[in-house]
Amino acid sequence: RAGSVVAAMLRRPDLGAAAQAAQPFRPVAAGEDQDARSPDQTRDQVRNACQAAREWRQWREHLPNTGTQVLEALTALTAAGGAQPVVQRQGGGATACYSVDLSATVDHMRRLQLEAALKDKFGRYAGRVFSLLAEGQQLEQKSISDRAMLPLKETREVLYRLMRANYLTLQDIPKTADHAPSRTFYTFRAVPHDACKTLLVNLVQALLNVRLRLQHELLKEKEMFDLLGQSNVTKAIFLSKQDQIERVKEVNKLMLNTQNSLVTMLDLFAFY
Repeated sequence: RAGSVVAAMLRRPDLGAAAQAAQPFRPVAAGEDQDARSPDQTRDQVRNACQAAREWRQWREHLPNTGTQVLEALTALTAAGGAQPVVQRQGGGATACYSVDLSATVDHMRRLQLEAALKDKFGRYAGRVFSLLAEGQQLEQKSISDRAMLPLKETREVLYRLMRANYLTLQDIPKTADHAPSRTFYTFRAVPHDACKTLLVNLVQALLNVRLRLQHELLKEKEMFDLLGQSNVTKAIFLSKQDQIERVKEVNKLMLNTQNSLVTMLDLFAFY
């Protein structure tokens, strides 16, 4: 039995080179000629088996604590997504079960992409302000400035730019029945679902603009394309148009890359 255990260890593909080269140490069976194996051969087999066992122990000692890593990853995923986690946990302790909420995962990806798009278009503080308001709070300018740790002037500029682009809504809360501005609170609010629909409309418009721009650039060079398309075009003519050809290539590459990026984002927001 000991020989069978060692043999199984030697056949494992994740052991070292010495273990791979080792032959299983097989005890002498009843009736077998004990002189069939030389003492040197037997010692070599025992030595190789011992070396394989040492490598096996070293390999196990250096294994990462995968159980702890998996638990940490699951804990991080259950916290991702805020009120709607991408991974949900049921039960506790060693019997806890985990499941992936695909809808929450997509919503989380959209939220991250939305904040990144706002940051690119409206500045580095826009994503922070929107993320603060998207938690479901209606806040005044001063409260937003304090919580986002931004100067009041910059906070005001970001808020009004986001509001003009329909990413935020403004609600007035009057203190009195006459709705006097001096006695009215003005709060800002962000609804991620509505903001994603606004971004979707902007993405469609941007994609249309890119395609129209590419069509315009190609029409500008129609005369050159017609000339190069003739059968009697000479090498000298081709070389004289080399600068125009390179410019068209650069514009075409830039427009196609932009179009592909927009299409990728549209795929994420297509169901809004």
